[in-house]
Amino acid sequence: MTVNFRPHYRRIDDLTDNLLAMIEPEGYQLPERVLKRVDRLKQQLELAWIFHDSGLDGTVVTFHEMQAALSRRVVTDSSLMPLYQEICNHQEAIHYARKAAESGRNIDLEYVRELHHILCRDLPNVQPGRYRTEIMLHRVYLHDIHRPDRISYHLNKLVRDLYGEAMQSFHPIKRACSFHRNFMHIFPFYQMTGKLGRLLMNHVLISNDYFPCVMHVKDRQRYYQALRDSLDDVRLLAVESMENTLRHSAESIS
Repeated sequence: MTVNFRPHYRRIDDLTDNLLAMIEPEGYQLPERVLKRVDRLKQQLELAWIFHDSGLDGTVVTFHEMQAALSRRVVTDSSLMPLYQEICNHQEAIHYARKAAESGRNIDLEYVRELHHILCRDLPNVQPGRYRTEIMLHRVYLHDIHRPDRISYHLNKLVRDLYGEAMQSFHPIKRACSFHRNFMHIFPFYQMTGKLGRLLMNHVLISNDYFPCVMHVKDRQRYYQALRDSLDDVRLLAVESMENTLRHSAESIS
């Protein structure tokens, strides 16, 4: 079935413009009570990003764990230290990616490795920035992935093609989803490839003045299947997730 994405794009553009007008009105100072709701919204969106994105890769975190980790409380249970570190790394990577996208930085191999290093910092049994050297037989994701000896070639081609004429002719949402799906089929790293791939997808969106796409953990199996099936399946999940986030965000401060 062929999906017409233009109505989705128009709704997302309208919802984005509406939300921006609510949180950044031109020539008008928001009342203090609204400013507080805006600040709370931004915090909630970041927590939702960490929560749902972790869940997509099978890491279950609670609000209490996120709050404890991000407040840098002293960890009394040593078994929680890796999880807390992973949450803090994730937040730092989100901030890094957002700043890079807003500054107009392009995605290249150095940037991919920088983000992977941030996501893996001080975690046990990980090798930041090092491509996998084996075929992963037992893994969470369902789709086929490239052989290890083809990772370098395909990843170089992917970041180069992102700014080529063909990809630049795509709508930014399609471009972001296409990049993400191809990145996930390369699957360059043993750990954190999913989080990294979605950060890079959101880099493309943010650099084109969209809010990030946060896919809900309840759509985990649909996401896995979409990566396996087609770009249109990934794109449909992305636009629906973006629409839901924008609607709920506007409702929370209206």
